[in-house]
Amino acid sequence: MRQEESINVLLIEDDAADVFLIREMLAGTEDGISLKQTARLSEGLAVISGGDVDIVLLDMNLPDSTGIKTLTKVVETAPDVPVIVLTGNSDEVFGMEVVRNSAQDFLIKGGTDKKTLKRAISYAIERKRSETALKESENRLRTITSVLGEGLIVVDREGRLMLMNPEAEKLLGLREKDLWGQEILELICPGVMAETKASCPLSEILVSGLCMRMHEDVFLKSDGTQLPVAHISTPMIERGEVVGAVIAFHDISERKQHMEMLRQANELLAHQATTDTLTGIHNRLCFNEMLIAETNRARRYSLPLSLIMFDLDHFKKINDTFGHGVGDHVLRETARLVSGHIREMDIFARWGGEEFMVLVPNNDLIQAAFVAEKLRGVIEAHDFGDNLKVTSSFGVAEFRAGDSDDVFAVRADEAMYRAKSNGRNRVESL
Repeated sequence: MRQEESINVLLIEDDAADVFLIREMLAGTEDGISLKQTARLSEGLAVISGGDVDIVLLDMNLPDSTGIKTLTKVVETAPDVPVIVLTGNSDEVFGMEVVRNSAQDFLIKGGTDKKTLKRAISYAIERKRSETALKESENRLRTITSVLGEGLIVVDREGRLMLMNPEAEKLLGLREKDLWGQEILELICPGVMAETKASCPLSEILVSGLCMRMHEDVFLKSDGTQLPVAHISTPMIERGEVVGAVIAFHDISERKQHMEMLRQANELLAHQATTDTLTGIHNRLCFNEMLIAETNRARRYSLPLSLIMFDLDHFKKINDTFGHGVGDHVLRETARLVSGHIREMDIFARWGGEEFMVLVPNNDLIQAAFVAEKLRGVIEAHDFGDNLKVTSSFGVAEFRAGDSDDVFAVRADEAMYRAKSNGRNRVESL
C-alpha cells in the first residue's frame, strides 16, 4: 500500500459488530486510510456518487438490498471503483460468482485479520488501476484502429478474436461483437480444415512466430464470397512466446480489375501487332519472326522445312471490276479456306496485298508441293459469291543447308513468279 497516498474506504455494512471490527482493523495505522460507513445501500451509493471513494467494502445483505444485485448496483454506479465483498458465506462457488460480477475480491467475515484486510485493499486498488489503464489503452487502440483505411484483426494464441476494427467489419461483413472470443480461422480463410487449421497463413505464424506478407490472397466474406486481399500478419510475442497475432489487410479487388484490364489490353496489343487485321491470320512481321525460329530449328536438328508462297491471279481486276469490298471478301475467304486445309503446326500469314505464305515444318519439297496443289485446287473450286471464281499461283521452296532466311524466301518468290509466267493457276517448285 502506498504510504504517500490517502485511501478513502467506504464500508457499506449494517451489522454493528462487523462495523466495529473493520474500524478496529483499519484504525490507528500509518497507511493513510480514511473510513466512511453507511448501513444502507442507498446511502452508500450517494457517497460513491460524490466521487471521493477509492474502494468499497460491501456487505451483500443490507436492509434495502440483498444478493448479487447489491454488488451490481455498486458496480454500475462507479465502474472504476474496486469492490471487496464481505460475506459470511465461505463457499468458493459464491466467491467466484461475485468475482465474475466485477468484485475484485471477497473476504470471509470473522476469518480475516488486520494484515489480510489491508493487503486485500491494496491489491484490489492496484488491480483496478491496472484494469482501468488496460481499458484506456484498449480504447486508445480502438480509436486509432477505427480510423485506419485497412482492416485490422487481432487474435490470441488460439486464433480467437480479440479485436476487429470497423474497416475489417465492413470488408468481411462480420461484426466483432458477434465473434469476440471465437476462433475465426474457418471464417476468413478458404479451405481451412477445422481440426488442423491448415491452409491459413494466420495459423502458420501462430506456430512459427514469423511475420508473413501476402501480396495477393483471399479472405472469405460473411456471404461466402471471396475477397481479394493483400495482408501482413505479425505475431505478438511476450517473454519469447507467441501470444497472438495482428493481421492488417486491404481490399485489392480494384487493383486486380486494373491488372486484368491491363492484361487484356496487352493481349490485344500483342494480337494487333502480330495479326493481319483484314484476314485474322499472322501478319508479315509475325511471320518473319516465326520463319527465323523454324529455320534455326531446321539447321540445328537437320529437319526438312518448306515454304509455300502464293498470290491470287488477276486480283487487281477483281478490285477494279467488283470494288474493294468484294476484293476484301475474297482475301478473307481465301484465308479461311487455306486455314481449314493445313495442319495446326503449319504457319500461315498474309505477306502483303494478295500474297500469302505457308511455312510447312517437317515437309520436304515434294510433300510441300503436294500441299500447295491441294490448296490451289480448293481455291479454284470455291464459289466466292455470285459465281465469282478465283485462281492462284503457287511457288514452293525447300530450305537448304547454308540458306539465309532471305534466300529461302526469295527462292519461294521466284518459284511463284515462274508459276505466273507459265500461265498462272499452277504450282512451281525450286
